[in-house]
Amino acid sequence: MIHSIFITAQSSNEHIRLQDVFRRAGCQITRIFKDSQTQEALTLLRSGQVELVILDGDGFEFQGLAFLETLAVDPALKQIPALTIGSGGDREQIQRFIAAGAGGYMKKPFTPEQITHLLPALMDDPS
Repeated sequence: MIHSIFITAQSSNEHIRLQDVFRRAGCQITRIFKDSQTQEALTLLRSGQVELVILDGDGFEFQGLAFLETLAVDPALKQIPALTIGSGGDREQIQRFIAAGAGGYMKKPFTPEQITHLLPALMDDPS
């Protein structure tokens, strides 16, 4: 079970929906950030209190890619697995997220059962 996850999302409605589905999957949400709060988010991640990053790739692909690249090169952050979610980006977009450091991509909408199935493999990923 994941005790502490960090989520980025664009809208308040999306924040609420993501909190609900991840909590029903047995995850504890540490905090949800808007994409404009990057430095504050990185400070929280460096504190060691977060086990998983969920990045909503809808609407801010380039900021999301830069955020993933920052995680990948920072020694204090690169061990935190990251999952990108979105409403069905094309194959090239998904490949860009994976190349930038995401451990996977999940298409919205998804269920708590899908999360429960995916997370063990993502958390065991040593990259």
